[in-house]
Amino acid sequence: MKIDPSKDIPTAASKSEDWIEWHKELISNLGATQANALFLKAWRLRGSQSANTLDLRTYLKDNGITISESAWDKAVDVGAGAFGSISDIFKMGKYASIAIGVIIIGGLAVAVYNVAKNPVASAKSGAKLLV
Repeated sequence: MKIDPSKDIPTAASKSEDWIEWHKELISNLGATQANALFLKAWRLRGSQSANTLDLRTYLKDNGITISESAWDKAVDVGAGAFGSISDIFKMGKYASIAIGVIIIGGLAVAVYNVAKNPVASAKSGAKLLV
């Protein structure tokens, strides 16, 4: 038994995931051409800025639909991509993180030891750095 997607039309309060699922239901019930036409009509009437996400636009583009995106959407997409790349850079293994922590703490310990061992020489070295 097929579900009637006309009874489950997303609203302006719906999330992008709801719109994607609804479009998938439309395709399974009506075929891609009719589903796309009905989706666009519903989006123009009920679509929202909060649902207009990169995931939704990518899904729709893959299915032959293009919805408008504002300059804000483009900026958010660029920011999401940049932060995604930065988070990938900082994803390290457990042992790499431990090694970096040991190096940093070890360096600080050596600096504290040198200051404690010879505070006058350390003060002179620090003063040279400031001049």
